[in-house]
Amino acid sequence: MPLYYEFRDDNVTKQPAEITGAYLDNYRNIWDLYINNASMDKTSLTSGTGDMSTGEFKAGKAVFYQNGTWEYAGLIEAGLKAEDLAMIPIYCGVEGEEKAGLACGTENCWAVNAKASEADIKATLDFLYWVVTSDEGTTMMAEQFGPIPFKNAKESENVFFNDANAYMADGNYTVTWAFNHTPNVDSWRAGVVSALAAYSADQTDANWEGVKTAFVAGWANEYKTQNG
Repeated sequence: MPLYYEFRDDNVTKQPAEITGAYLDNYRNIWDLYINNASMDKTSLTSGTGDMSTGEFKAGKAVFYQNGTWEYAGLIEAGLKAEDLAMIPIYCGVEGEEKAGLACGTENCWAVNAKASEADIKATLDFLYWVVTSDEGTTMMAEQFGPIPFKNAKESENVFFNDANAYMADGNYTVTWAFNHTPNVDSWRAGVVSALAAYSADQTDANWEGVKTAFVAGWANEYKTQNG
């Protein structure tokens, strides 16, 4: 969230060498809300797992659960009903966020191997064309993968995707995945996570300064490491 709004304001379209952390106070708002209302003790958050949080949500021990559209099938298989599920935007006190939609994006893409044989390349492109244009292909995508961004796409049963589309249809802006620009992503995230863990165990302003340092200075350091 803080990266998205900073990049939006600064019209960032490629990886920047530095960031300012202009929206870190907003990030603190949502982080405090999460950890102060979590089922797990905030001093031991790093020992928790995704399976634990998923299990608590499925068992009705948690009302809110931050995850993605990919969790829908598993939730339904666990016995939850589609009409009892919804996905809402992440609000953190940014001006105008009443018009925010869902955070949407992917780090994946479709690609065809340019080094494959001409026959294989043609077969692959023919398959991709079939997937996004034919009735059978678009039905398969909607049922197994969710909606796809093409004119012939079928509506999915996945209510999370449909919620995202509804927000967009109502004129809400989409929160794009700005973290795709992160330099040395694993290393930068590890530093931020470590600082967040320290802050979560003791929510002082001094410890939040550590988060800011990991976020801002950590970005600049990782950029230099990655780019020289």
